[in-house]
Amino acid sequence: MTPLSEILALLKTTTAKSFADRHANHDLILLEPYEKDRAYTNQAPLHSGGKVQFLSKTVGKPVPVGRDARSVVLLDHPAVSRLHIVLAYTAQGWKVMDRSSNGSWLNEVRMTKDQAVPVVFGMPLRMGRALVCRLFSLEAFHDYARAVSQSGLAPPQPTAGPQADTWRFP
Repeated sequence: MTPLSEILALLKTTTAKSFADRHANHDLILLEPYEKDRAYTNQAPLHSGGKVQFLSKTVGKPVPVGRDARSVVLLDHPAVSRLHIVLAYTAQGWKVMDRSSNGSWLNEVRMTKDQAVPVVFGMPLRMGRALVCRLFSLEAFHDYARAVSQSGLAPPQPTAGPQADTWRFP
């Protein structure tokens, strides 16, 4: 996974089209720590500790997300299941399936376990009280990140205290 700060630095020097062309046939997953009462919308500021990963848009190839070392999106958090969710790119777009023991919420609605649900770009997918991920097309992420930066919204800083490091990425 790539720190969000590296991607933001790259976006300052590139257009949405050239960013997308550089990573053809990919979309992007943005992972941020879950913070109660924080909005995870397309107008919200980005979290300073966020991470991104490019996902290949390959039909029929599932993308496991969780703590298991075989996960494509590998997460190190005690509240994340070994196999928390499975993403899949289909002819109709991305779909997600909850496979966790702690639950997953798509746009703050609890998902039914083992049922594939379509994902809309930018829609928050919360994994328990651990992490929030959002899928973006590369062009949409470029525009979103640039708009947030130009609006003067600073990324929130992690809170101090014993629970400040309760989430982490490998």
